[in-house]
Amino acid sequence: VGAIASAVSDVLPDGMAEWADPTTTTLTEASRAAGLVPYSSIVLGTVLVGFAQPYFQCTPPMLSATWFASNERATATATALNFNQIGIAVAFLVGGHMADSEAGI
Repeated sequence: VGAIASAVSDVLPDGMAEWADPTTTTLTEASRAAGLVPYSSIVLGTVLVGFAQPYFQCTPPMLSATWFASNERATATATALNFNQIGIAVAFLVGGHMADSEAGI
Protein backbone atom coordinates (compact mmCIF):
# COMPACT_ATOMS: atom_id res chain seq x y z
CA VAL A 1 0.00 0.00 0.00
CA GLY A 2 2.88 2.37 0.75
CA ALA A 3 4.32 1.94 -2.76
CA ILE A 4 0.92 2.65 -4.31
CA ALA A 5 0.52 5.75 -2.13
CA SER A 6 3.92 7.12 -3.14
CA ALA A 7 3.25 6.39 -6.82
CA VAL A 8 -0.11 8.15 -6.67
CA SER A 9 1.34 11.09 -4.74
CA ASP A 10 3.86 11.68 -7.55
CA VAL A 11 1.08 12.42 -10.07
CA LEU A 12 -1.17 14.50 -7.80
CA PRO A 13 -0.91 18.30 -7.79
CA ASP A 14 0.73 20.11 -4.87
CA GLY A 15 -1.38 19.97 -1.74
CA MET A 16 -3.16 16.82 -2.88
CA ALA A 17 -0.41 14.31 -2.04
CA GLU A 18 -1.79 13.76 1.47
CA TRP A 19 -4.93 12.30 -0.13
CA ALA A 20 -2.84 9.29 -1.11
CA ASP A 21 -1.89 8.55 2.51
CA PRO A 22 -3.68 5.32 3.48
CA THR A 23 -3.67 6.26 7.18
CA THR A 24 -6.10 9.16 6.76
CA THR A 25 -9.81 8.87 6.21
CA THR A 26 -11.65 10.25 3.23
CA LEU A 27 -13.99 12.34 5.38
CA THR A 28 -11.10 13.93 7.26
CA GLU A 29 -9.29 14.84 4.07
CA ALA A 30 -12.45 16.05 2.35
CA SER A 31 -13.23 18.38 5.23
CA ARG A 32 -9.64 19.68 5.23
CA ALA A 33 -9.67 20.29 1.48
CA ALA A 34 -12.99 22.13 1.71
CA GLY A 35 -11.68 24.31 4.54
CA LEU A 36 -14.22 22.93 7.01
CA VAL A 37 -13.88 22.19 10.69
CA PRO A 38 -11.80 19.03 11.30
CA TYR A 39 -13.84 15.83 11.33
CA SER A 40 -12.76 15.01 14.90
CA SER A 41 -14.33 18.29 16.05
CA ILE A 42 -17.58 17.34 14.32
CA VAL A 43 -17.57 13.96 16.06
CA LEU A 44 -16.85 15.62 19.42
CA GLY A 45 -19.77 18.00 18.90
CA THR A 46 -22.05 15.11 18.02
CA VAL A 47 -21.02 13.24 21.18
CA LEU A 48 -21.64 16.33 23.33
CA VAL A 49 -25.10 16.76 21.79
CA GLY A 50 -25.75 13.08 22.54
CA PHE A 51 -24.86 13.62 26.19
CA ALA A 52 -27.17 16.67 26.39
CA GLN A 53 -30.13 14.92 24.73
CA PRO A 54 -31.51 13.20 27.87
CA TYR A 55 -31.88 16.54 29.62
CA PHE A 56 -34.11 17.86 26.83
CA GLN A 57 -36.05 14.63 26.34
CA CYS A 58 -36.50 13.58 30.00
CA THR A 59 -37.09 16.93 31.67
CA PRO A 60 -40.59 17.68 30.24
CA PRO A 61 -42.21 14.52 31.68
CA MET A 62 -40.68 15.21 35.09
CA LEU A 63 -41.85 18.82 35.03
CA SER A 64 -45.35 17.90 33.89
CA ALA A 65 -45.58 15.27 36.64
CA THR A 66 -44.60 17.93 39.19
CA TRP A 67 -46.69 20.87 37.99
CA PHE A 68 -49.76 19.44 36.25
CA ALA A 69 -52.71 17.28 37.25
CA SER A 70 -52.83 13.70 35.98
CA ASN A 71 -55.35 14.55 33.24
CA GLU A 72 -53.13 17.40 31.93
CA ARG A 73 -49.73 15.67 31.94
CA ALA A 74 -49.88 14.18 28.46
CA THR A 75 -50.76 17.53 26.89
CA ALA A 76 -48.09 19.38 28.86
CA THR A 77 -45.42 16.82 27.96
CA ALA A 78 -46.37 16.80 24.27
CA THR A 79 -46.38 20.59 24.13
CA ALA A 80 -42.96 20.84 25.76
CA LEU A 81 -41.38 18.20 23.52
CA ASN A 82 -42.87 19.68 20.34
CA PHE A 83 -41.79 23.21 21.18
CA ASN A 84 -38.25 21.90 21.64
CA GLN A 85 -38.34 20.82 17.99
CA ILE A 86 -39.94 24.11 16.94
CA GLY A 87 -37.10 25.94 18.70
CA ILE A 88 -34.57 23.93 16.73
CA ALA A 89 -36.37 24.74 13.46
CA VAL A 90 -36.47 28.46 14.30
CA ALA A 91 -32.74 28.37 15.08
CA PHE A 92 -32.06 26.91 11.62
CA LEU A 93 -34.21 29.55 9.93
CA VAL A 94 -32.76 32.48 11.87
CA GLY A 95 -29.22 31.16 11.47
CA GLY A 96 -29.72 30.79 7.74
CA HIS A 97 -30.85 34.39 7.41
CA MET A 98 -27.98 35.65 9.56
CA ALA A 99 -25.38 33.83 7.46
CA ASP A 100 -26.39 35.20 4.08
CA SER A 101 -23.18 37.20 3.64
CA GLU A 102 -19.53 36.78 4.54
CA ALA A 103 -19.95 39.22 7.43
CA GLY A 104 -22.85 37.16 8.79
CA ILE A 105 -20.80 34.01 8.89
